[in-house]
Amino acid sequence: LDPPAFEDLIVNAFQRMDVSHKIMGTRHVRDGGFDFHGSFRLPPPLSYSIPLKGEVKRYKPDGGGVGPKEVARLVARLQRGEHGIFVTNSYFTRQAQAEVLEDRYPVELLHGGRLAALLTEVGAVRGGSLVEGWR
Repeated sequence: LDPPAFEDLIVNAFQRMDVSHKIMGTRHVRDGGFDFHGSFRLPPPLSYSIPLKGEVKRYKPDGGGVGPKEVARLVARLQRGEHGIFVTNSYFTRQAQAEVLEDRYPVELLHGGRLAALLTEVGAVRGGSLVEGWR
């Protein structure tokens, strides 16, 4: 998949999750530093909405991992009370993971293995392959 198609795939996967939410993709170029935004809603009696912004990075198999610079760019786009989700088909470097943990950034890092589990759960992947036409 090319990068825009990969972004669309991730947005659609989040939209199909079995949780109350509102997720929208941004345009593919000049997107303001994030690829999707929206909120997850906690069920009653809490009925609390958690606003979020997300970034998606697709790397070639030998392309390396997501470093702290890319994660910091998402963090810089978060406003007070917002949470971030950073999704990659690759991995996060130790430094990127350490910065999120040490600085207590409200960012969830979703690497390739966890992404594969999500895509399988929402029916986008069967038998280890992307279901043709799923998006």
